[in-house]
Amino acid sequence: MGKIVVTEFVSLDGVMEAPGGGEDFKHAGWTFKINRGKEGDQFKLDETRETEALLLGRVTYEGFATAWPSRKGEFADKFNSMAKYVVSSTLEKPAWNNSTVLKGDVVEEVRMLRERLGGNIVVHGSAHLVQTLVEHDLVDELRLMVFPVVLGAGLIARHHLGLAVIVGQHHRAVHHAHVRARWMGRSLLVEVEGFVDADTTVEDGERIGRAVEDAVFQTVPETRAVLWCPRAMPTT
Repeated sequence: MGKIVVTEFVSLDGVMEAPGGGEDFKHAGWTFKINRGKEGDQFKLDETRETEALLLGRVTYEGFATAWPSRKGEFADKFNSMAKYVVSSTLEKPAWNNSTVLKGDVVEEVRMLRERLGGNIVVHGSAHLVQTLVEHDLVDELRLMVFPVVLGAGLIARHHLGLAVIVGQHHRAVHHAHVRARWMGRSLLVEVEGFVDADTTVEDGERIGRAVEDAVFQTVPETRAVLWCPRAMPTT
């Protein structure tokens, strides 16, 4: 059986809309203005290497299908060659190679896909699809890359994507964070890797961790455990 992994770029105020541009949104491409560092680049590369197939909503799929075919490199080569499944009732002829349109009942189609494949089936963006998957307990793991910016407008990440807001609002020293939430039955195990100022003391790091842990437990009641992992930002 495969594993459904949702991976998102999210701002501190929970916005997940158009992080890579290509959409009619005033802040489109907002992640390009922020350096996510070598750790962030490696996080995304490792994630892509471990992906068996992409599962996308139509809007995200069409944006990717426009952007990725002309790009080169390990990341782009994997995106372009792997199997891609797009959930849509209107798309007839997908333009991106190795693409399959999933029509009909979304929940049943995704359940059958997860049964058929054996690796990670990764969902990028695709806000409405993600909402449906979360509501029907079809998300095995949630990964958030939280960027240190408040956009003030845009499509808000709902359900457990609100973990981004929790992480971002508790200490100014947190530059960005990687969040992994894994479902164990109906409980969540949450890992938060927070990148903090290099001069942040151990005591301050522990205090930030306690604040994040308390907020996660209070806001997401099905959480079983929270692991806080502070990482020092490299000095320039």
